Amino acid sequence: MMTGVSGRLSIKARPKTKPAAPVKLQIVDLLRSFSILSVMAAHFVYVPPPDPAYGWWWYHFQKNGAYGVGVFFVVSGFLITRLIDGQGKGLFSPSFKTFYARRVARIFPLFFLTILLGLAAAYLLPRAMPRFNYCFLADPGQFNFLFWSSLFTFSFNWYCALSAGKLIAVAWGVMWSLSVEEQFYIFYPLLLKRLGRAGPYLAFLSAMVVLGPLWRFAMGRLSPSYSEWGKFGSFGSFDQIAFGALLYFVAKKYGPFLGLRPRLCALACLSGVALLALAYLGTDTYDHRSEDVVGASCVALGSFLLLLGGLHLRFFQSAFWAPLAWPGKYSYGIYLLHIFVFYFSYPLLIAHGDLLTAYVLFVLISTGVAALCYHFFEAPANLAVRRAFGLKAA
Repeated sequence: MMTGVSGRLSIKARPKTKPAAPVKLQIVDLLRSFSILSVMAAHFVYVPPPDPAYGWWWYHFQKNGAYGVGVFFVVSGFLITRLIDGQGKGLFSPSFKTFYARRVARIFPLFFLTILLGLAAAYLLPRAMPRFNYCFLADPGQFNFLFWSSLFTFSFNWYCALSAGKLIAVAWGVMWSLSVEEQFYIFYPLLLKRLGRAGPYLAFLSAMVVLGPLWRFAMGRLSPSYSEWGKFGSFGSFDQIAFGALLYFVAKKYGPFLGLRPRLCALACLSGVALLALAYLGTDTYDHRSEDVVGASCVALGSFLLLLGGLHLRFFQSAFWAPLAWPGKYSYGIYLLHIFVFYFSYPLLIAHGDLLTAYVLFVLISTGVAALCYHFFEAPANLAVRRAFGLKAA
């Protein structure tokens, strides 16, 4: 699950006489837009069937919408590694206070607000409609000690793995990816400090990249009851975050080389798109034999290549793409709040009678709600937390 509004960074070659102006990474927001739209499609249920003209495409996009979380993980690994490297002392000398304070400021305000809204919805809204259980309270007994302890210790993904066969309402279920990220990042600065140089760091990332598919493969073959462990277990997702961290390292090191070779960058982008298409159109997240290795690994490598090439192409910097980047800018808010939007706007969505129109409206409303939440709640709360830790504004 990706967090944060887009930042600015230049990873191209910089003249020695005059630093280059920061370049907005619009390609990052575009990829995050794709990932959040994918997740939203997976959760877009109880709507009219698609028109046959696009029914085949929609079927695969919705069925494999969970792959969008893998795209989030790759982008997240890239941006967090960039953030640490940009603190001033380099990648292997992170400021622990700055990193953890920023992480708390970015994650916690909306996280706690979502929990409060979820509780209010679960206990105050009428339960007669089918979408209520789907959104907020799939199992009346879900609010137990294990549920709350895993949620607040960011181990909720393991709760989901242990709850195989037990329904978890979507407003809560999306928290699993947030837990995976926080488990990785709580140790990431410490690990960077410990490794200290590029060689051991690259060896660690390579080990993570290999471990992920092996974990998913092993869990998928043990027994059907362990398939959820492959999907929700942290070791089955760390490889995607590691791909993102590796992306930053490679893009920074070979930025001058890639910046002078637009055709090579375009080839990398096309290869990434092809791998993403293979995952979405050629695999099935409900068939763990394909999801274990082929699907998730294609998504991670495809996102890596698409970003690696796209970071060095002016094509993606065009203002033409700006509207498509908006969902990516507010992807964290959309991710946590889109189920609330779905519940309350459902009568409006189905009134149009066409799935594609309803889905586009769903995306627009969710983006608007997330933007308002960011500017009027998240950003002020972020600033307040930073000041409490003695940090400057973002």
